[in-house]
Parts: sequence; structure tokens; C-alpha cells
Amino acid sequence: MSPEPVPIAGPPHRVLIPEGHGNHRDQRPRPKPSWPWWGAVLLLIMAAVAAMLLLDRSDTTTAELAPPMVDSPPATAPSP
Repeated sequence: MSPEPVPIAGPPHRVLIPEGHGNHRDQRPRPKPSWPWWGAVLLLIMAAVAAMLLLDRSDTTTAELAPPMVDSPPATAPSP
């Protein structure tokens, strides 16, 4: 008498997924964005900083930005 074969314990080699349960959508590769989302955040931050710098510069006059010239006579000098 030959002994009966003992089934080997473990998962089967190939798992069959029944159709119509939504599992076929998970295996489709997702489309990658053309550039990552943090690129948009970085661009937004840079635009905000540039706008703040431009708005901050607009309320200063050119006399405050440029140093006074030394060789020019003062404007309030009394005339003799």
C-alpha cells in the first residue's frame, strides 16, 4: 500500500480574482503628473515673495534709495 499524498500548506501559486469587484482598476498604472505638487507650492511661495518685495519698494522714493551727492551744493544755501 502506498501512502496518500499530503497537500503542501501555503498560498496557491496563482490567485484568481473574480471580475466585477473593482480589483482590475487597482492594477492599472496611475498617470504621473507632469511635475510634482511641491513644484506648484514652491512657485506660489516665490511669486508671493516677489510681490511683497515689489510692493515694499514702491512706497520708497528715489531720494531715500540714492545717497546724496557730495559735490553738489546744498539746496538750502543762503545766497549772498
